[in-house]
Amino acid sequence: MMAFTPIEWDENTLITPERLRHMENQYQAAIDEASEQVRVDDESPLVVEVAAEEPAGNTGRMYVNSTDGKLYGYDGDDWQQIGE
Repeated sequence: MMAFTPIEWDENTLITPERLRHMENQYQAAIDEASEQVRVDDESPLVVEVAAEEPAGNTGRMYVNSTDGKLYGYDGDDWQQIGE
């Protein structure tokens, strides 16, 4: 499995097929890591948001921080890093 590595984007970054493939692979790496850490009780799809900062928290919500490249889950009180 490929480890998550963020891409630094700015207004001058060209969107190339290689960068698009990298984004797709990174999304899949985050989903794979989350799937190993989270038990799903129903058949609904697992959705992981990518954001630069903590979004509004709902228990069970997850996001990948685009700044530090880590996966976080909300436990009802705080955002906790999932995995290492």
